[in-house]
Amino acid sequence: MSHMPRKTRIVVLFGGSSPEHDVSVISASQLMDAVDVRHFEVIPVHMGWDNLFRTGASLRDISRYRPLPGGLKLVQFGWGDRGAQMVVEGQEPLPIDCVLPVFHGTYGEDGRVQAYFELLGIPVTGFNALNSALAMRKDLTKMVAKLAGVEVLDQVVIRREDARDAEAAVQAVEAGFGFPVIVKPASLGSSIGVGLAKTAEELRELVASVALQDSHVLIEPQVQNLQEYNIAVRQVGGKVQFSAIERPKSSEE
Repeated sequence: MSHMPRKTRIVVLFGGSSPEHDVSVISASQLMDAVDVRHFEVIPVHMGWDNLFRTGASLRDISRYRPLPGGLKLVQFGWGDRGAQMVVEGQEPLPIDCVLPVFHGTYGEDGRVQAYFELLGIPVTGFNALNSALAMRKDLTKMVAKLAGVEVLDQVVIRREDARDAEAAVQAVEAGFGFPVIVKPASLGSSIGVGLAKTAEELRELVASVALQDSHVLIEPQVQNLQEYNIAVRQVGGKVQFSAIERPKSSEE
């Protein structure tokens, strides 16, 4: 009598207490729809605004997120006799193979969740906690990329505590690359809090506004006729693989 091998059991983790919570839900839903169910068993786990984990079949119905699906049960993760496991309230521990975070923004993409599962000894896909934290800070990511030989834009970084007096930023911009400039939070999503400053006065206003949202303000020269491309890279068996190249639609500026 032959026994079918158990499918790889993946916990898809999403949500989180970030302004990009809804984007995370959509990304996770698309990912779970694309999974090859012949080889993988997917368990959706939502992290709420209270940063607690919950699961339930209703998480697979994206139409029920107004604001959240019902019938969810709390989840705890840990390590048992059979290895990594999740425990749903009122149920027996369920062995799992790994956790796949699908977060956008802070409290999920910034290394905190990764560090939690590293402490538990549960495998997590993607960056480890340290690399996640570095990648979350745009200015630090650019420093690492530049050391690796990648061309990056010049930048001026202002700390929140220095943002009350933005004259230093104005002087640094005028001495470095001039106007117009893009002003953005250093650690939030790519489209959150981003503004265009064409004058010193507009720069002062944007620096003050962005400093309310993040601990560091990133200022870069505006790229004229910008073309944006997205590509994913992974290493499998020592070989580097690339995804298809995506070109997002852009607005005039």
